[in-house]
Amino acid sequence: TRNPMGEGILDRTPYMAPLREQRRVPRLVTEAELDAVYRAAAGMTWPTCTDAPPADWWRALLAVAVGCGPRLGDLLRLRPGDVDRRARLLRYRAEKTGHPLEVPVGDVVLAHLRRIDGARPRLFLTGETPGFSRPRLYKAWSE
Repeated sequence: TRNPMGEGILDRTPYMAPLREQRRVPRLVTEAELDAVYRAAAGMTWPTCTDAPPADWWRALLAVAVGCGPRLGDLLRLRPGDVDRRARLLRYRAEKTGHPLEVPVGDVVLAHLRRIDGARPRLFLTGETPGFSRPRLYKAWSE
């Protein structure tokens, strides 16, 4: 008769070392690529629902992403109060780990954030903003 579960064949499950997963080495973005993306922001026409020109919004997003290194979800959830300009720190809770983070903020990032200052609940758009979605964000950039 058939024994699809293999019951009674082995007294215990044998040990097997976990397979090692080959990690991909991340590709670093070159300075020339960053410069090209920064210059390309001049032609952006979206978002239009902020009080800052779209080019300034995209450049600030890029400056914070490169200068402070948050994950995209954390970047999009940042609030104006998360930026302590006096202490020159970005303070937020990482969504993935739940840990509070304090990241130094340089002059370039602060200058870009000043350009998009305004009365809104988030530094950058979120799902709470009409017309915003991550796919829309990706589509706007790829156009």
